Amino acid sequence: MGHNHPVGWRPREIATFFNSIFKDGILLAKITGIEKRNAVIKFDFESMVALKNANFYYTNDTLNINANRMWNSFQ
Repeated sequence: MGHNHPVGWRPREIATFFNSIFKDGILLAKITGIEKRNAVIKFDFESMVALKNANFYYTNDTLNINANRMWNSFQ
């Protein structure tokens, strides 16, 4: 995701997060546990609504500042 206001306002999750904090809206899913075994990471979560999907974002780039890092994701 780019780092500017128009790009940041586009995802519905941003408005949902804002409304959950400032307008007592529905909370986003919350990770409640993480387990790592070898190359597998397992997440437990709580959610007030059913999830359609979830993406995991990560980077191995330790040479660049956050905005310039090479990010990866999978669903």
